[in-house]
Amino acid sequence: WKTVELMGDIPSRRVAYSITAVGGHIVVFGGADLSPSARWPVLNDTFLLNCLTGVWTREASDAVRPQPRFAHAAVELSERRILVHGGSDCLDDLHKSVMTSPSL
Repeated sequence: WKTVELMGDIPSRRVAYSITAVGGHIVVFGGADLSPSARWPVLNDTFLLNCLTGVWTREASDAVRPQPRFAHAAVELSERRILVHGGSDCLDDLHKSVMTSPSL
């Protein structure tokens, strides 16, 4: 084991998010924000960690992605596609969505 210094646009503190390994990246999607000022909003932002460089990047805000949700599951379908299934948006249970990442 060794400590790795991470850089870039690091995700906010959150709970009930998904992490998916895709190629040389770790993809973090959604969850509920734990920032004191946020009051637990449900998120649908996407962050990618390049495992070789240790640099985080945030997916462009205009990228097509699933509805905000927490407590969901995600799995890699192909090199650029992730299936996000289930979860909740605090109002309703959600079903599956497929996310294509232009950054991968």
